[in-house]
Amino acid sequence: MKRHTTNRFLQDVIQACVVLIQFGLHISTNVVRLLFDDIETKPSDDEISDAFKGGVMNYWTGKLDDGTDPFGWYEED
Repeated sequence: MKRHTTNRFLQDVIQACVVLIQFGLHISTNVVRLLFDDIETKPSDDEISDAFKGGVMNYWTGKLDDGTDPFGWYEED
Protein backbone atom coordinates (compact mmCIF):
# COMPACT_ATOMS: atom_id res chain seq x y z
CA MET A 1 0.00 0.00 0.00
CA LYS A 2 2.87 2.38 0.77
CA ARG A 3 4.25 1.95 -2.75
CA HIS A 4 0.94 3.04 -4.26
CA THR A 5 0.88 6.29 -2.26
CA THR A 6 4.53 6.99 -3.11
CA ASN A 7 3.84 6.58 -6.84
CA ARG A 8 0.79 8.82 -6.58
CA PHE A 9 2.83 11.45 -4.72
CA LEU A 10 5.56 11.40 -7.39
CA GLN A 11 2.94 11.71 -10.13
CA ASP A 12 1.45 14.72 -8.35
CA VAL A 13 4.88 16.34 -7.95
CA ILE A 14 5.73 15.78 -11.62
CA GLN A 15 2.35 17.15 -12.70
CA ALA A 16 2.84 20.23 -10.51
CA CYS A 17 6.30 20.80 -12.04
CA VAL A 18 4.87 20.54 -15.56
CA VAL A 19 2.14 23.05 -14.69
CA LEU A 20 4.70 25.46 -13.22
CA ILE A 21 6.93 25.17 -16.30
CA GLN A 22 3.97 25.79 -18.61
CA PHE A 23 2.93 28.81 -16.53
CA GLY A 24 6.48 30.21 -16.62
CA LEU A 25 6.69 29.79 -20.39
CA HIS A 26 3.30 31.45 -20.82
CA ILE A 27 4.31 34.42 -18.66
CA SER A 28 7.70 34.83 -20.36
CA THR A 29 6.07 34.67 -23.81
CA ASN A 30 3.61 37.37 -22.82
CA VAL A 31 6.39 39.56 -21.41
CA VAL A 32 8.43 39.29 -24.61
CA ARG A 33 5.34 39.98 -26.71
CA LEU A 34 4.52 43.02 -24.56
CA LEU A 35 8.05 44.40 -24.83
CA PHE A 36 8.39 43.99 -28.59
CA ASP A 37 4.79 44.59 -29.66
CA ASP A 38 5.12 48.36 -30.05
CA ILE A 39 8.35 48.29 -32.04
CA GLU A 40 7.70 49.60 -35.53
CA THR A 41 10.22 49.80 -38.30
CA LYS A 42 10.05 52.83 -40.52
CA PRO A 43 11.03 52.65 -44.18
CA SER A 44 13.66 55.09 -45.36
CA ASP A 45 12.50 58.37 -46.85
CA ASP A 46 13.39 57.46 -50.43
CA GLU A 47 11.32 54.26 -50.23
CA ILE A 48 8.28 56.26 -49.13
CA SER A 49 8.74 58.99 -51.72
CA ASP A 50 9.22 56.48 -54.55
CA ALA A 51 6.12 54.58 -53.57
CA PHE A 52 3.96 57.71 -53.60
CA LYS A 53 5.43 59.18 -56.77
CA GLY A 54 5.00 56.10 -58.90
CA GLY A 55 7.28 55.88 -61.88
CA VAL A 56 9.09 53.15 -63.72
CA MET A 57 10.64 50.14 -62.01
CA ASN A 58 14.42 50.30 -62.23
CA TYR A 59 15.46 46.66 -61.93
CA TRP A 60 19.09 47.68 -61.43
CA THR A 61 18.35 49.50 -58.18
CA GLY A 62 15.12 47.70 -57.28
CA LYS A 63 13.27 51.00 -56.86
CA LEU A 64 10.82 53.13 -58.77
CA ASP A 65 12.26 56.18 -60.49
CA ASP A 66 11.45 58.57 -63.33
CA GLY A 67 13.05 56.34 -65.99
CA THR A 68 15.98 58.62 -66.86
CA ASP A 69 18.84 56.84 -65.08
CA PRO A 70 21.50 56.22 -67.77
CA PHE A 71 22.61 53.03 -65.99
CA GLY A 72 19.06 51.95 -65.17
CA TRP A 73 17.55 48.68 -66.30
CA TYR A 74 13.90 49.28 -67.08
CA GLU A 75 12.83 46.10 -68.84
CA GLU A 76 12.28 42.82 -67.07
CA ASP A 77 14.18 39.91 -68.64
